[in-house]
Amino acid sequence: MALSCGGPPAEARPGGSGALLTLDRTPLLFGHDPTPGIVALDLAGDGGAIRVWRRTPGGTVVERERFQPFLLLADRALVAGAAGLVEVLPLEGGGELRWLARF
Repeated sequence: MALSCGGPPAEARPGGSGALLTLDRTPLLFGHDPTPGIVALDLAGDGGAIRVWRRTPGGTVVERERFQPFLLLADRALVAGAAGLVEVLPLEGGGELRWLARF
């Protein structure tokens, strides 16, 4: 996938090379799910699922997938009293992000 850096095309800028910034399809940036044809996502009314619109050879389909939002935290106090908070769990190891908050 190639992206421009914004503004006028490079060839229209003084000294522009016409080169584009190229981004690899790295999982960290684009996610790990290889599901083809995803068009859109929407939080279902109850908040416990995501509606996924996908293009298939037969047309567009809508699927409902379980969804459980979470945050990794350095300090559990950051989510104290947060709406929808289910639990805050300590994580093993000595890393900065020592808490898992589930909503």
